[in-house]
Amino acid sequence: MPATKAKAKSKSKAKARKFKSVARRPAAPKKVNWHGPKMPIITPYLSVKDGMTALAFYEKVFGFKRRFEMKTPEGRLRHGELEYGQGVVMLGECAPEIGYKSPADVGGSPVSLYVYVPNVDAVAQAAKAAGATIVVEPKDQFYGDRTCELLDPEGHRWSFATHVKDVNPADLKP
Repeated sequence: MPATKAKAKSKSKAKARKFKSVARRPAAPKKVNWHGPKMPIITPYLSVKDGMTALAFYEKVFGFKRRFEMKTPEGRLRHGELEYGQGVVMLGECAPEIGYKSPADVGGSPVSLYVYVPNVDAVAQAAKAAGATIVVEPKDQFYGDRTCELLDPEGHRWSFATHVKDVNPADLKP
């Protein structure tokens, strides 16, 4: 056998041995993301009276995409997740025994979720038609957003905005 063929055969066996020894090692443990897979660092969690109806409303009216739901044996929503752009909203049905109450249970919501959308006027119209209460009609704001505020049928407060003008922070005057 010529020397070059023997050398090539020897290198090939060495590579095969290396590969076999690597293949026998146990796989390195997968690093777990400390804030969950595909989850933003801060995620609002809404407590709702009727979870399945709320999921459907947020999908149809706000354009959110359902990404996960877990139901009780009776078919009620235990936990749901919705996506919008890079944001996630989680929700579950009220459980007063562990402190999860709806806005109606506590006299309204002190929190507003601010969501950017391509067309705030269209969202406001769709929300009103689907049973939301418009608190502030769409209007241009001094900081460059066109916004509206509404209460969804569950009583959660939402601010929707479309950015319409870049404003220099030094020029911001209410």
